[in-house]
Amino acid sequence: MTIETTSALVPVANLSALQDKIAKLNRRAKRLGCAPINFTIGAKQIAEKSQVIIGDHDQGAVTTSRTIKVECVSVTVAGDSPVLPGGWNLVARIQLVQGDDGVVSIAHLVPGETMPTRFHNVGNTCDHCGFNRTRNDVFVVRSGAGELRATDKFMQVGRTCISDFLGDKYTPSQLALIAECLACLDLREFESYDGEGFGGGRAMLDVERFLTVSAATIRTYGWVSRSAAKNDYSGRVIATADIAGEAYWNASKAELTITDADNALALAAIDWATSQDANNDYMINAQKVANLTYIPVNLAGIAASIVSSYQRDLGRKATAAAAAPSVWQGNPGERITRTLTVERVHSFDGAYGTTHIHNFKDNSGNVFVWFSSRAKLNTGTTYSVTGTVKKHSDYKGTPQTELSRCKAAAA
Repeated sequence: MTIETTSALVPVANLSALQDKIAKLNRRAKRLGCAPINFTIGAKQIAEKSQVIIGDHDQGAVTTSRTIKVECVSVTVAGDSPVLPGGWNLVARIQLVQGDDGVVSIAHLVPGETMPTRFHNVGNTCDHCGFNRTRNDVFVVRSGAGELRATDKFMQVGRTCISDFLGDKYTPSQLALIAECLACLDLREFESYDGEGFGGGRAMLDVERFLTVSAATIRTYGWVSRSAAKNDYSGRVIATADIAGEAYWNASKAELTITDADNALALAAIDWATSQDANNDYMINAQKVANLTYIPVNLAGIAASIVSSYQRDLGRKATAAAAAPSVWQGNPGERITRTLTVERVHSFDGAYGTTHIHNFKDNSGNVFVWFSSRAKLNTGTTYSVTGTVKKHSDYKGTPQTELSRCKAAAA
């Protein structure tokens, strides 16, 4: 199966480094008997790119940016996914990351391949030898060539078992090289035009801090995925993860102020990701990243996307709640507990003092009202409210449940 071709505009200044890397990989490929990486250089062209000028993070210096014209070349890289002995195909490399509570596996799937979700949690175990030992990565393989069939079998094989499993065709070094060549198809680290890109580094990112910077980046510039940035050939679009990466290591980007609200959003996004019922490859990986304290730099894209995914989920729920009709809750005289968000609070002075009229909604769009002479809750805040159903009323055609004698605690 042919790997999906990857193309990018690479600054001429970075071309030599890319050529050197591919040349080294191809020399190893020739020595080990593997297929080479196909590498094509197109015509030169001038591209406008937003250059990030980094300040000193420790000194609190502000980062600035400017638009510059960069001489680039169009680069196309392609490679072939090998058909392994016995008709097995390489499906994924599973990166094993040491987390706070043990090893966490992050799947890097070969383009066009899928795998059962159980391989997201196998960890260090090898299906061939059955041993669970310390490993940096393992490989998932699939029986049968071409399209996935119901009869295909999947196995996870440790690096030290490759020779035993595959016989003489592929050694551990060969398959490790193949995995490295597949990674080389990602050209992001060579698209940097100021020599200070962070994509190729080996340092670890603090997850909470990186998500906080990502939240500030999204608030300031909006969300841009790496695929969207890659598909924009103007050179003006930079992925959120890359902007956040620069700000994380060096300083706040120009006009990027990190606030307590950004940190609160990051923590909420982490809580959201770790509590989800992960049922797809993306969410499984996102949940694992959110559960880690530190992650390798190459997982920055997944980490930054957690904030955006959480915000989209909030938006979907808000839309659903706004569209859902309100229904009376409980029965008059019944004591009920609901998770409610304060929509608005109207206060007025009367003969017996100040009264606060609280209007709430739950996640299903049901409307609640509470007349309070003492407590005044904060608009936009979600509470766990326990109260007695006073009566069922109707306001301009909307059913609302009136509560009395309420107790509210932050949800």
